[in-house]
Amino acid sequence: MSIYKKQGKNKTSPKLAPAMKNLKDIKPKQDRYEIKIDRGLYARVSVSGTMSIVFKYQFNGRSRKLRIGRFPDMTQAQIQKRYFKVRGDVATGIDPWLLAEQAKEQDRKEELARASVVTVARAADAFLADVEFTVAKKTFQGYRSVLKCHIEPSKIWHLPIEEVTYFDLTEIIACIHAAKTPSAAGNTKRALSRLFNWCVMTGFLKYSVALHLHPQTSDDPVHNEKPTRTRTLSDREIRAVWHELEGPYGDAAKMVLLSGCRRPEIVGMHSDEIKDGWWTVPLARIKTRKKSKRDFRVFMTPSLREVVSKKEGLIFESRTFKGQSFDEKRMSEEFKRAVDTLGIEDLRLYDCRRTLRTRVEKEFARTMPYVGALLLNHAQDAISKVYNQYQYDAEKQEALLWWDGELRRIIHGDNVLNFPDTSLGNSRHAKKVSV
Repeated sequence: MSIYKKQGKNKTSPKLAPAMKNLKDIKPKQDRYEIKIDRGLYARVSVSGTMSIVFKYQFNGRSRKLRIGRFPDMTQAQIQKRYFKVRGDVATGIDPWLLAEQAKEQDRKEELARASVVTVARAADAFLADVEFTVAKKTFQGYRSVLKCHIEPSKIWHLPIEEVTYFDLTEIIACIHAAKTPSAAGNTKRALSRLFNWCVMTGFLKYSVALHLHPQTSDDPVHNEKPTRTRTLSDREIRAVWHELEGPYGDAAKMVLLSGCRRPEIVGMHSDEIKDGWWTVPLARIKTRKKSKRDFRVFMTPSLREVVSKKEGLIFESRTFKGQSFDEKRMSEEFKRAVDTLGIEDLRLYDCRRTLRTRVEKEFARTMPYVGALLLNHAQDAISKVYNQYQYDAEKQEALLWWDGELRRIIHGDNVLNFPDTSLGNSRHAKKVSV
């Protein structure tokens, strides 16, 4: 007899077999118990009323127990359909328990296979976790930003990294160029090259398809992935920007022009770092710390002392978070605001460092041609950093005093500023500078 009943031309859900108990009629008790539903079919009823449906049978003289499902997670009609199927398998010489175990084993193998596949996303997460404390903070932030902004939205993000081709990577670079951001394209090439080389080192890849993916120089600025800035400030621009910079963010930005130091070195400045007229920048805040391996000393010129005068503790403390320095981006934002207000084109905060070095190099080209690099704490060559441990304090002091006088001449007009004659001997910049 058909287990379906007709209602016109449509079929409804199957009827329950006459001998099968209705699971809805089975009620829980104080203890868990087991009740027979049909031939070989049992329900294990929990205290909460949930039932595990089990089929018990004999196959080749061995007792078998096969879990059908749970009620009410499965409807009774679904349980009945499954029950009739496994009963039919047993009748035809097929062991449903063995089939279920084989299916579980196959699922386990597939799960292990999926887990062992290294996708670009998985490799990127592992890469960032591995290099976070071995590269400079700015470098790490650059890698993370590139992966999030340009690689994660791309089609390769969830691909196994072994399936990624060189042309997949160039397609990403082409999209970045289409947005007219060649510098971002260059940074993305660097990050991808580092990521794929790291995957080779860790064994995720046998070879890197990004091996020859390097930023390219182009005569066309729209496609130049390695832009080189040569912008410096004129006297008029120095004077205008100086007077436009305001507040603590403006003072921090002025420090770049006064000392040539980098933003992280400046924002973390503490009064305890200033002693005997020198500011000692600790190694932890220095970009070139891995090469120089020593603190960086900056002579406190009169203008620098004016900026940090009467301040204790953190010189550039956050207004929101006490005991922390403010975000270095605030310096750049204040500088940009000043530049935009003045209507000066193509001028950035780090152009102040280039201005300092250019002018110092010009002034001391014959007597101290090396002093500009020392003031900006640029990395030394491998031999010098090992064998030359002289810190050039006197030479840096002389150059910074001269530069301080130049800035006062530019900013405040024709005055004469007398500097103390300290440790400079008979230097022509030691006692009096026309400003």
